[in-house]
Amino acid sequence: MVADSLTDTTAGFDPAVPHVARVYHYLLGGKDNFAADRAVGDQIIASLPAAQIGARAQRAVLARVVHYLVADAGVRQLLDIGSGLPTAQNTHQIAQAHNPADSVVYIDRDPSVAAHGRALLLDNDRTHFAAADLTRPDDVLADARDIIYGGVARKA
Repeated sequence: MVADSLTDTTAGFDPAVPHVARVYHYLLGGKDNFAADRAVGDQIIASLPAAQIGARAQRAVLARVVHYLVADAGVRQLLDIGSGLPTAQNTHQIAQAHNPADSVVYIDRDPSVAAHGRALLLDNDRTHFAAADLTRPDDVLADARDIIYGGVARKA
């Protein structure tokens, strides 16, 4: 198996190796990244100047969709698959601004993203982070089901 340096998580954490979640986080203006991530982000911006605008526009769409779901459609349980690193305007912040009782489960296959997400959410018992892989939907749904429908107030 050939590892892609931007997505491989099996080799452990290495701040000298760029990571797709941290590069995206950098494009959004986040601070949870390293020199290697910023270098790749700067290369992306140099070859595609609108990359930051696109990343931020995608984030704005997420905010509008979550707002609609919780404020207009009455959805109270949200599953954010492939969430990446938490940054501004996260799903749980938008949802819980409208209803603090809303439950959110973030799913990401990357162990470092999951660890970082869990650490940032320690004080929020309605928001959880599970490490699962989108290509294994049964696992994703089982983890989400255990957290949301099981009423488990824990950090996955």
